[in-house]
Amino acid sequence: MSYNLGLTARITQNHEDYLAGRINYLPFKPLGKFTELFPGLMRGELTAFTGTPASSKTSLAKKLIIHDGIEWAVNNNKNLHILYFGMEESKSQFLYSLLSHQGFLLSGIQYNIKDFECIGRTIKKEDIPLIDRAEKRVEKMLPFITYITDTYNSYGIWKKIREFASKRGKFYYKGVEASSFGEDHSWDTYVANDPNEFVVVVLDHLLLLSRQKDEKDLAEAMWNTVEYTRRFAANKLNYAVVPIQHQNADSENQKSREANTILPTENGLAENKAVARSYLNLIGIANPNKVNAAGTQPTIRIWDGHDLTKFGNYMRTINILKSRYGESTVHASMFFGGRTGYFEAIPTVGTSEYLKFLERINTFK
Repeated sequence: MSYNLGLTARITQNHEDYLAGRINYLPFKPLGKFTELFPGLMRGELTAFTGTPASSKTSLAKKLIIHDGIEWAVNNNKNLHILYFGMEESKSQFLYSLLSHQGFLLSGIQYNIKDFECIGRTIKKEDIPLIDRAEKRVEKMLPFITYITDTYNSYGIWKKIREFASKRGKFYYKGVEASSFGEDHSWDTYVANDPNEFVVVVLDHLLLLSRQKDEKDLAEAMWNTVEYTRRFAANKLNYAVVPIQHQNADSENQKSREANTILPTENGLAENKAVARSYLNLIGIANPNKVNAAGTQPTIRIWDGHDLTKFGNYMRTINILKSRYGESTVHASMFFGGRTGYFEAIPTVGTSEYLKFLERINTFK
């Protein structure tokens, strides 16, 4: 018996497409070692982001998928759509966060949601035209995003994804067009109207799910949500699915501080670490300074050769915990401008670029 797999022909075509700029994945903008080892999102995969509360995992996901992703789509005439289940932020908070990031990128202004609401301080009047300029940029981004705030359970999320897909393609069962609103076994094939459209489904955050009557606890609700999206949204619809899941707070206890074991782990996923088996990729983010003991004697003073006292609360480490690409258990330190959700790779320690970088980050303090 002979076989003709055609793998070499497909690889050759992928190679030619890459050289011609016809990229078949959502590429991340360069972010140092992290993006060298993990270059972007592929269709049909689950890529989860994790970290302890307030470690900026949502900011990282927005930067890579929304801000950078839409910029890539616009500049390269790509058909991209982001289906975002916002279980944490209201629609206005979500829009304010986009406005904050774009305001910094376009004009260097640094305002967050509280500033826009004039809580504790107010904006500078002369910055209003700059904010208006950023708002116009956000308005251009919105056609790429469907933001959902009224769905919190496993089946409801899958139903919304299925309804979304039915408007962008057709479902078939044994070659015959089928209803997309029947039972899940009533269709076996999905054909998108535009096979080149790249769809990303973001689930933010899994810990905020509500269990259904037939689910005994939150862990089962998380499992069902991840499995529905893996089996159907990723495997059958060919969407890229990005759950955001908390880590347990164990990495912030005193023993972890003393041992400097603060990085997220696969076993550290909160409520249901078993869902990690479904994740093809798992990206962690940590704040080295957050775990320091209060006072003038921090437990961690040097991280990756960087003096944390010069960074304050503006360093993050991005960790590749699990990767289908092959590189895992590695991390890369980043500068993070918390007010605006801005990430930047840190130059090599001791270089002239590094010294200039340290001077520049003082503008964030």
